[in-house]
Amino acid sequence: MKHDQQELLVKGPKLNIWRAATDNDGIKKWSGQKHKPLGKWLDAGLNKLSFAKPEVTVRRKGNAVLVAIRQKAYGSSRDMSFDHTHEYTISGNGMVAVNNRVVANALLPELPRIGVTMQLVPGFETLEWFGCGPHESYCDRKAGTPVDLYKDTVTGQYVPYGMPQEHGNKVDVRWMSLAGKQKKVMFRANKLMECSASHFTAGDLFKALHTNELEPRQEVIVNIDCKQRGLGTGSCGPQTLEKYQVKPGAYEFGYTMAIEP
Repeated sequence: MKHDQQELLVKGPKLNIWRAATDNDGIKKWSGQKHKPLGKWLDAGLNKLSFAKPEVTVRRKGNAVLVAIRQKAYGSSRDMSFDHTHEYTISGNGMVAVNNRVVANALLPELPRIGVTMQLVPGFETLEWFGCGPHESYCDRKAGTPVDLYKDTVTGQYVPYGMPQEHGNKVDVRWMSLAGKQKKVMFRANKLMECSASHFTAGDLFKALHTNELEPRQEVIVNIDCKQRGLGTGSCGPQTLEKYQVKPGAYEFGYTMAIEP
C-alpha cells in the first residue's frame, strides 16, 4: 500500500494462526510437552502453514474498488486446514475497509489465535491505542488494565521474559495507530479487537531460546486478531479455561485502515 508515492505496507495482511508459545502453552525444546497445547500445535503444523495460490477478484463498488481474496492454508495435513476470505474496499480518500472470514477445519486442535499479520516500513515507531493498557493484556488477564487512551513506542512493547515468547497483546481495542515523522496509519475495529505492534515476528520469538539471540527488525510487525487464546497457568497449574480458548470453526472480523497526516 502506497500513499503520496510513499510505500507504507510492505507485507500482508496474511492469515495469522501462530503465536510464539508461552511457557504456559508448553516449554519449547523440552520433552514431555506432547499433551500440552504447544505439542498439539506443532503436530498440526500451525507453526509452518503452507498457503495455496489465492483466488482474486476485482470489481467496482460505487466509487470504490472491491478486491476479494480467497486462500487456503494447510498445516501438517490436508485436514489441518484453514479457508481465509479477505475483502478490501478501497476508496480514493486513503481509507481501506477490510473484512475477514476464517473457517478452521473441525479436526484442528484449539488454536493459538485467529487474526492477520502485516508489516509496515521502518519508522512508524509511535504507538497509540484506545483499549486495555498500559501494559499487555489477554482475554483472561485484563483485570488490571483499564480501558483508556495510551501511548508508547513499538520498541517499548517488548517484554523480556527469560524465554522469548508471546507478549505485548492488547485486548478490547477500539483503534490503534502507528505514526512516523510525516504520516500515521490508523486501524479502527468494526468491533472490539485484539492487536499488537512489534519489531519481532512470532517466528523470531519462537526460534530464540534467550533474549540475546533476538535481533529486532527495522519494520513494524502489526497483528490484528479476532481472538487470541488466553494465557492460563499451564506451566505449573491448570490449562486455560475453555471459555478463553479458540476453538476451530468460523470467525469474522473487520477493521478500517486509514492514512492520516
